[in-house]
Amino acid sequence: MAAENPERLEYILPYSGSGKKRITPQAQVFSLEDLSQEETEAVVESSLAASPDLEGLIRLYLDRGRNNVTVKAMYLLRDTLKVIGAPSCNLPPADFGFFFVNPEKPLSGGTGHTIRVCQKMNVPVFTQNDWGNMLWRMN
Repeated sequence: MAAENPERLEYILPYSGSGKKRITPQAQVFSLEDLSQEETEAVVESSLAASPDLEGLIRLYLDRGRNNVTVKAMYLLRDTLKVIGAPSCNLPPADFGFFFVNPEKPLSGGTGHTIRVCQKMNVPVFTQNDWGNMLWRMN
């Protein structure tokens, strides 16, 4: 896609400049910094609803900004943004979520957080097992 139609690529970053060497020129780039105050509050609220145990980390980020401790919160908030979208950025909510999960702990870590956000927002979730089953049924 990057070679054929880079304008269709969307990068959603925890902060501007993140991974800048890997970003395809002409792609759309969004970060938490681009959100309105209301959108930031919605991202925080949805994140806390999905992972209330992360409240301390998220509040620390909101109070102190980015540092080597709070950067994890930024990635989790970024993942929530991918699900709920941001009207001011013309970023629509996700239609579905596709995840590669650890079968033994599918709701752990950042992937688990994002799956829980999807579930709270009634966004359909698919995993690599679902994909394999769909391919198997097609043959």
